[in-house]
Amino acid sequence: MLDIYLKENHFSNRKKKYSFHSKTRGHITQEELVDLVADYGSTVTKADTVAVLSAMENVIEHYLGEGYSVEFPLGTFKISASGSADSENERFKPGRKKYKGERITDHKISINFIANKKKKKDLADKIVTRKVRNFMACEPRIVCVENASITSEEMTVTSALTVRGEYLKIDFTDDRQGIFVYSVENNKSWKVTHFYRNARRTLTFMLPKGLSPGKYILQLYVTPTGTLTTCCSSEFNLVS
Repeated sequence: MLDIYLKENHFSNRKKKYSFHSKTRGHITQEELVDLVADYGSTVTKADTVAVLSAMENVIEHYLGEGYSVEFPLGTFKISASGSADSENERFKPGRKKYKGERITDHKISINFIANKKKKKDLADKIVTRKVRNFMACEPRIVCVENASITSEEMTVTSALTVRGEYLKIDFTDDRQGIFVYSVENNKSWKVTHFYRNARRTLTFMLPKGLSPGKYILQLYVTPTGTLTTCCSSEFNLVS
């Protein structure tokens, strides 16, 4: 069941005073997904599921890299390139940082997902919704994650990070609350313990020890309305 709530619309060009929003209940990790698939009343074991997902990941990455689009029941993945050039002789350099006098390019490789129209409609038709009270609008939300240092924008595994958003403040007397650093690549998580700032719209903290360079997200657990609520950040990279 999907929880729906109303929130006042403050945009000057609004058509109506309130707008509907949905509430995300949490984040299902890949490891949790494997358990759910294995427990879904089938003869597929957890080991089978892990093996299939691993094989699919390798096959998908290979063919996306070769320029193919890859179709799933829910939609299609494809790779796209973008950017601009001053001349037809300019090389495409995605992700290239400024080096030895070179300018930073806007060249970019993106992974896109295009939902299957029929599946999208079928899923929307099946979803059961319920309207919850307006206090649900006090849900936590992470808007951005950045290096707390004013001398560098790059985030390293030993950085202090600043998180900005809404309803972020943690009650340290409640063991259920906290913010976790979650590795997208190996499904491990670390709880943050060293804070410099703990406020409604800002958290500043040292990253836990033991992190390796890679892709991460932050997952926050707080109780802005008395009920434990969670939210996640967008994916970000940590370097050495």
